[in-house]
Amino acid sequence: MLKRCLSYEDETEWFEYKQGTAVSKPDEIGAYISALSNGAAMSGEPYGYMFWGVHDKTHELTGTTFNYQKDVAEDKSEPFQHYLNRNLAPKELS
Repeated sequence: MLKRCLSYEDETEWFEYKQGTAVSKPDEIGAYISALSNGAAMSGEPYGYMFWGVHDKTHELTGTTFNYQKDVAEDKSEPFQHYLNRNLAPKELS
């Protein structure tokens, strides 16, 4: 999927690139996920994507230190991935 997205000249309403920890707060990422999924639905794409570690202008792979398993709750007891799953709807069924 990344190869497909890199073939586009610019980001679209259904995929976006982020470097480092440019967007790393749980609520910000949740808002991005919502916007990307809405953009995907309006574009006829099955999913929206946010790729960390890609420069948005040059498409250079820069790497990232973003850790989706990092605890985000104030009491440090809930991994970020669980936080998103609990707060987004519809839920991904696996």
